[in-house]
Amino acid sequence: MWLSASAVYSNDEARQAENAEYFLRAFTENKAFLDNLAVTFDDNEIAVDRFKKMINCLVNLPGRNLLVIDNAPDVAAYHLETLSQLKE
Repeated sequence: MWLSASAVYSNDEARQAENAEYFLRAFTENKAFLDNLAVTFDDNEIAVDRFKKMINCLVNLPGRNLLVIDNAPDVAAYHLETLSQLKE
């Protein structure tokens, strides 16, 4: 799966929260991704919880899989602990 997670406000430290939200949305609002993983969200789940749910689904996929996160903003580093679950 290929996800484009480029920053909306590149190089603008005052807009890091928006960039972080955009990064999470690259996962949680990608229809093909949601359909392939057959994941659903509760209306009350916040973006970071939805993101963690998506990563958990990816971790539990059988076989070998490839995920490419293209143009990830610097704020993606905030989620390295969660992303590190996706190891070979």
